[in-house]
Amino acid sequence: MMSEQNENVSLEPPSQQELVDFMVGFKTNVVLWGSPKVINAQLNFQKVSESGGNVLFAVDKLYKAIREDIGLSNKGLDKRQLVKMYLRDPGELDAMSASNQALQRTSR
Repeated sequence: MMSEQNENVSLEPPSQQELVDFMVGFKTNVVLWGSPKVINAQLNFQKVSESGGNVLFAVDKLYKAIREDIGLSNKGLDKRQLVKMYLRDPGELDAMSASNQALQRTSR
């Protein structure tokens, strides 16, 4: 976890109000400054999080859209590599993805 790498990161979760305030500010900035691709990625993130889908995959797409929007290249970044940086074991996301794909194949 990133907090293990940085003693300045709070281990306390934000309050409900702090989370709401952050999201309102973030969405306002996306609307005012984000490209259509960033806005669509944010809307997709909201849809995925409300439906119980894999939020990490949606966050990765949002991060990549934001990076592209500010002129950074995503070339050379593997799938979901940006969100893997936040995981204690980045391989855990690959295992989860493989498990989900296997489940989808067997449920057809």
